Amino acid sequence: MFLFISFCRSEQFEIDFDIIPPLTTTKTGDYKIWSLTGSSNNMKNSFHLSSRVNKSHGAICTRLPTTAPKWSAALNLSVGMGSFNFMFTQDVCSFRQYKERMYWRGFTLNFDELDDHLNVSMIHVKSDYNYSTHPLCVIPTSNVAVNISIDNNTVSLSYVDENGEFVECGEPKVYPYLVVGFI
Repeated sequence: MFLFISFCRSEQFEIDFDIIPPLTTTKTGDYKIWSLTGSSNNMKNSFHLSSRVNKSHGAICTRLPTTAPKWSAALNLSVGMGSFNFMFTQDVCSFRQYKERMYWRGFTLNFDELDDHLNVSMIHVKSDYNYSTHPLCVIPTSNVAVNISIDNNTVSLSYVDENGEFVECGEPKVYPYLVVGFI
């Protein structure tokens, strides 16, 4: 699975969350305010987050939180034989908690590849340990550009269709309010 985030920018604060090639490291395992964990590799033009050989998992996480109530992320995804999770949580890099079914608070958008399309759902966790899962849509390709928009604890997702136009993926969903959140 390869990931390329073309922008992720707060509209209220000018913090540079951009991930734009060439992806030169600032120190081993880091790119600007992002850290690579698990089996993640910097391919200089994208991040490769998993291995098909041993089915290992990786993540790229911000070390700097955002308090902005409104922001967006545009991603180019290529998911093959697996899944991709876009998480926004109260703790730094909650990927391990998610994978090991431990407690985390926030939301994740799951992009599960099946027969060259992506089944998309959202899971959110509240402070009372209550998990809610919501199916959103099926994207007819496993190689897609998506736009994630956050506005006052509501998340919206759209993707680029075969005509190059953005299509809404399900209805906007409310997630638990986070004063501070990490991607």
